Amino acid sequence: MRKLLWLFVCAALVVSGFTAVQRIQVEKQQNVVELVYDYRGLEQLASYTHREMSELLNELRARGVTTIAVPAYSLLELTLSGTTVPGYILEYTASHAHELDTLWDQATKYPSSAFAAIREAGLKAAPRLSNPPWGLSSEWLQYSPDLVILGGVESPGYPRNLADYASRLAELDARVGVVEFAQQKGVERLAPPERMVRVHGINQREMEVLDAERITARYLRAAKERNIRVLYLRPILTGEDPWDETLQLLGALTNELQSAGFVLGESQPFPAWNVSAWQRIITWLGIWAGAALLLSSWVRLPGVVFLGAAGLGLLFSLGLAARNLTLAQQGMALLAAVVFPCLAFQVQRGRSHLLRFFSISAVSIAGGLLVAGSLTGTEYLIKLVEFRGVKLMHVLPIGIMVLTVAFQPVLPIKGKHELSSRLRFLWNLSIPLKLLLVGGTGLAAAGAVYILRTGNFGLPVANLEITLRELLERVLVVRPRTKEFLIGHPALYFLLKERNEKAAWLMPVAVIGQLSMVNTFSHIHTPLLVTLIRTGYGLVFGYIIGWVVYRLYLLGKGLFMSDRGFGLSRLWQSGR
Repeated sequence: MRKLLWLFVCAALVVSGFTAVQRIQVEKQQNVVELVYDYRGLEQLASYTHREMSELLNELRARGVTTIAVPAYSLLELTLSGTTVPGYILEYTASHAHELDTLWDQATKYPSSAFAAIREAGLKAAPRLSNPPWGLSSEWLQYSPDLVILGGVESPGYPRNLADYASRLAELDARVGVVEFAQQKGVERLAPPERMVRVHGINQREMEVLDAERITARYLRAAKERNIRVLYLRPILTGEDPWDETLQLLGALTNELQSAGFVLGESQPFPAWNVSAWQRIITWLGIWAGAALLLSSWVRLPGVVFLGAAGLGLLFSLGLAARNLTLAQQGMALLAAVVFPCLAFQVQRGRSHLLRFFSISAVSIAGGLLVAGSLTGTEYLIKLVEFRGVKLMHVLPIGIMVLTVAFQPVLPIKGKHELSSRLRFLWNLSIPLKLLLVGGTGLAAAGAVYILRTGNFGLPVANLEITLRELLERVLVVRPRTKEFLIGHPALYFLLKERNEKAAWLMPVAVIGQLSMVNTFSHIHTPLLVTLIRTGYGLVFGYIIGWVVYRLYLLGKGLFMSDRGFGLSRLWQSGR
């Protein structure tokens, strides 16, 4: 029955490979990047440098900029400018005077002069749409924009009038720019994914502290690694000649983008993309078969039981998909992300440790392809919907590996007697109090750092690590993941070289590299070719680092054991 389950896994892998080819073809078509400048920042720059706005706009157009973003005046800006505040806004602020401190930043009117100046310069205007409590001003509609950029934490019209704004945008056939990391409420109801483009920007405060090289690298990374097709730019407002520095930065960015294979122009949304029902069924069957194989390494039961479990799991997933397809997709992706890094350690093929290293990694990569094969749809490409369960997939495989090492002598468990005897053995283990306190504290601290470093938000990254990342980005096509080539893969090398009971406790560390590879495939907004290159780099560098560190370990061990003039052995003996 295990062979049949593996056959299901292989069939799912073939289908996922076919899905991957489809996705690569879709991603390769979208290579146009749109440069959008912030009008408010250009206004400030024009005032600071005593230049005409028309001069700035014409020069930007000559350098590849196609669109200017126009935000509405905030209540504070409108008040300070001396412009008459509309009556409906005054009525609202009068009745909500206790909230005035939070209302000053809310949008009011759009500057009509901005739209006229942008059109005169031969550029396109993209209004920034937010959701002020008194309702969004509608001046922007008369300019028939083909791109709108969302701002704030709520989509315009949220929660009651979303349908009205959706119909207006549909009539305009306007693209909707979704700002990365903003997580605007109601955005999924504003337009279909096939009319959305992702936007990445750097705020004015960051522009003042980041140097030009780092700003360029950040925009380039967004385009290459996260399917960002609209770059929201702001001018430099500090220095002796900020306009010259702004143009130099723009020139460096356009050169980098074009060198990376991108074309400057009007960005296009990803086309409608999804997979057929039969592709989804075979992929999910393979994931459940993998789960059954992992379970069979823990419990000894008739093979038909595991085969039946895989079938029931598939039926459950199909039933869930009939009610909520997105939830079913995310659930199956999470199952694959937990199962296959652990299952990989059950598959060690080849006589050399090199072959075993890559056979283990191949199973994890297969799991990553199954994850990617589950999360299909244009909404995943633009991160309107994404993989759920990042923390779980980073914790559960490590926990499973800890239990695997602890119960290894009795696996697969045949009955209650074996299980109870092993539990008694573990319960009666004598652990020195010092080791328990020091080791427990160390593990807890390492675990906390590890968990907090997962996801986009958590512990800040150290400057040394940032420097290393940027160095790798400049030298390589794409940066490999730190957890793989510095932690997980070297630990796997040690594990395969030592292959003893003490080294087995490296399995929970080695699985970090495997689950990290699978996690990389769960980032559907990252082009699949980038994911494959990043994974390959991680494996090669991780193996080399493991080889070097292991040789240093053998050298140190040899010096310690032979005591060639170092006195290490005598020092150790005297301390006992």
